[in-house]
Amino acid sequence: MDLQTFGRGRISRKSPTLVVGKKPNGKSQLKRMQGLKDEENEYMTHLKVYINNDNDIFAPLEPTLVSWLHVVREYTYRAPKDKDGNPDYFSFHDERPQVGFFAIAAWLNGWAVLQEWGTKKKNSSGRNDLWIGRGQTQFFIEAKQDWCRIDEGGNRIDEDIKKYFKAAKDSANNLIDELLGKKIAAAFIAPLWKQTDKPDFETARELWIQKISKAADAVALIAPCWDECPIDNKSNYCIGSALLLGKV
Repeated sequence: MDLQTFGRGRISRKSPTLVVGKKPNGKSQLKRMQGLKDEENEYMTHLKVYINNDNDIFAPLEPTLVSWLHVVREYTYRAPKDKDGNPDYFSFHDERPQVGFFAIAAWLNGWAVLQEWGTKKKNSSGRNDLWIGRGQTQFFIEAKQDWCRIDEGGNRIDEDIKKYFKAAKDSANNLIDELLGKKIAAAFIAPLWKQTDKPDFETARELWIQKISKAADAVALIAPCWDECPIDNKSNYCIGSALLLGKV
């Protein structure tokens, strides 16, 4: 794939890693990295796509996952601020908006898209969260979204990832087998940090990145640094989000 440009960043399929640097003076700077930590890593936001398994299935979706990273960041840049001047961050939102962001990314990469369309399921009639198709390829995607505490240790991270991804897989497995395409589970998981100061944040963030990057067949990850994390209405620091995809 040729170099793509979306909004404020450029990214290539061969090296889908961007680092967004926020300098102490408040000016933002984009840098390309090849999987290495920067000497100013304290001020960096990491964006990366991982294709871990089933490359024949998920390689066609890699450009869409790269685009998703840009779509969700661009939403925050474009959305009007509230009366206090605070941005509306993408990670504040639950399942339906998250599926919508991914649908936009798919459309930008040439896929036909349908959301919430009526279909039969094994146990009932219902709706499929997202269908995307192009040529002879079709994906029927069932999604779940939730938040994961990363300030309560590695076991809590493991438990939350497993629970939320299982819920998505169970939903995808409920689609009928007669569908002419691949059934895919999608989990949007947003990590939270409750503490009000920085000690141990970087350690927890790195542990989160290590665990979530290997948690599914394909993963798209955005993980802001401390200075880039927004605070939600429950005083949680919101550390970006991960999109997990897995076949069922």
